[in-house]
Amino acid sequence: MDGLRGIAAMTVVLFHSFGGSLAPNAHLAVDLFFILSGFVIAYSYDDRLRSGMATSDFIAKRLIRLYPMGLVGALGGILIAVVHNTTNPADAYPPGSIAASGGLSLAMLPYLGSAINNNAFSFNPPLWSLFFELAANLAYVLFARWLSNIVLMLIVLSGLAGVVMGGPLGGNDKATILLGFPRVACGFFGGVLLCRLWCAGKLPKVNGNFLALATIVSAFFFIPKLIGGWTFLPVYGAFVAVIVCAAGAKTSSTDKYCALLGDVSYPLYLLHWLTLYIFTWAGSKVGLSGPNYPILAIGHWLCAPIIAYVVARIYEMPLRRLLTSWWKKRSVRSRSGLLHRAAVQLLRRIEMRVERRGDAAHEKTRGVVDCERVAIERDHAIRDQ
Repeated sequence: MDGLRGIAAMTVVLFHSFGGSLAPNAHLAVDLFFILSGFVIAYSYDDRLRSGMATSDFIAKRLIRLYPMGLVGALGGILIAVVHNTTNPADAYPPGSIAASGGLSLAMLPYLGSAINNNAFSFNPPLWSLFFELAANLAYVLFARWLSNIVLMLIVLSGLAGVVMGGPLGGNDKATILLGFPRVACGFFGGVLLCRLWCAGKLPKVNGNFLALATIVSAFFFIPKLIGGWTFLPVYGAFVAVIVCAAGAKTSSTDKYCALLGDVSYPLYLLHWLTLYIFTWAGSKVGLSGPNYPILAIGHWLCAPIIAYVVARIYEMPLRRLLTSWWKKRSVRSRSGLLHRAAVQLLRRIEMRVERRGDAAHEKTRGVVDCERVAIERDHAIRDQ
């Protein structure tokens, strides 16, 4: 599955590097991302949520996973806007619009004003899918107790119906942003349902070959006719079948390459708009524009994954480890505090009963209670140090 994410991200970069002339259906990568995400989230969290995992704990873990690179993507978009205004004062964006769009992108929210361009995320358009991913994650955890397989099936069918009726696939720009909701509904919650059926043994365990599955997925991206409306249905079905095969894949010699592709996929997807802007600007200074642009495009397509890998290693992974460690310590301290307060309240109730009776036998009990309180408060103070 990691390898498929990486192949999809590389195809998106190829599409944007060549201005949409190659892999015209690369936007389908987002739908593959959604299904994969739903499968992985359900596999990782379904049982934990049933066992009482706190909503806040789930949200924190997902933000730790997604926001560090989302932040870089948003800041990169703001940087693009500032550089554009500096180098093109005659065609500058309104500063207020930059502030509004940039502020919303930092919160992973779309900007729907008309003063800049048609993209829902004006300066780093790929952020649109992260907005829908976060929305789906939030819906999943808030309504987890009601998400039976039947409910999931209804959500998936409703999402597919919305995609078919919507015609061309949307969600990435202001005019079609509402069409992103049926896409993520059938994608993410379809992945959740797929995981549950697969784990329950209701789907075949197929040993999928990575190269074969990657070829199948890539073939859809290169279909010359634009996919949308009812033609999305066979693509969706094919993606589901591919993920079932990937889930049952056994250990092979390609695993380490798949892991590398998985590590790079997310930072590559969110950073490539910024790296493409930098490459295009630099290329214009050395004559790599016009007829020579394909050289620049190929160079960017080859270099962007390397840049993403470096950013992942020196920034994203260390920060995620740091935030994960901090959250674990905070959670332990919070649970410790709750237990401490519960124990103290219980001792106070016992003490009140003792005081009401006041006889000699209960004086001894009061002494025991006082000793227990001192011990509890001492242990709590030690844990807080």
